[in-house]
Amino acid sequence: MNNYNLNFERYQTTNAYWNKYEQILAQMSNEQKVFVSKQESVLIAKQNLLSAFIDYLFEQNKVVFINSSENGKLLMEDYISTINTAAESYVSKSEQLEKENEELKKQIKQLMLDFKSTQKGTVENESKTTK
Repeated sequence: MNNYNLNFERYQTTNAYWNKYEQILAQMSNEQKVFVSKQESVLIAKQNLLSAFIDYLFEQNKVVFINSSENGKLLMEDYISTINTAAESYVSKSEQLEKENEELKKQIKQLMLDFKSTQKGTVENESKTTK
């Protein structure tokens, strides 16, 4: 069975969504369609649908796409290279954050010592003034 043979019941259920979509559009005037199509919530929902569809198509056809297209091979090599670069950047960023974290810990420790010294000095000054 190839990928083009769809389960009929599944197709009917899915087709119900498109039928509902078409029914809603059929009830709208052209002005209303234009207004609705420009709403941010509608644009976001459409983008989410298209993104999921593209992901689905990619997952279904990624091996064929990469193996049958020189452009696909180049794009995949670029994708892998980009992932490697980002992974290296993560390691470097993590090391940088660890260094910053250690420096902040030293500063906190010094501030706490300074605060305790200030408090001790304040208590000593208060005792001298009350005598």
